[in-house]
Amino acid sequence: MANQPSQTRERRRRSKLDPYRHLIGKLSDREVASMAGITADGVRMYRQRHEIPAAQTRRAPKKRQHSTLQGAQLNGYLVTVEQDNQQTDYLVLAKDLAEAAEKTQASMEDQSVSILGIRYVAPAI
Repeated sequence: MANQPSQTRERRRRSKLDPYRHLIGKLSDREVASMAGITADGVRMYRQRHEIPAAQTRRAPKKRQHSTLQGAQLNGYLVTVEQDNQQTDYLVLAKDLAEAAEKTQASMEDQSVSILGIRYVAPAI
């Protein structure tokens, strides 16, 4: 009995990466691995075994600076003021504590208010 060509060929085991083969070499190994549910090393080995060149890596753009006013980073400050024997809190965006106080005074200059406290909250985005 002669072997037929279809019987002599080895059958290749299916890989979890087969559905993503068109993306290998175009996306990073890590991205493809995440989609396929395997490790980046598994993608790298598959890529090397099939002689697929690695994706050209592009550095991620630098993160944008937080909100700026003339180039200075803004921060959030909780300013507590007293007006007519009542305490009220305001959130003020300023580059520093002094500017937060100045902005508070300027926005309420027609009213008699006292600043009781200023507390740094977080950077503004």
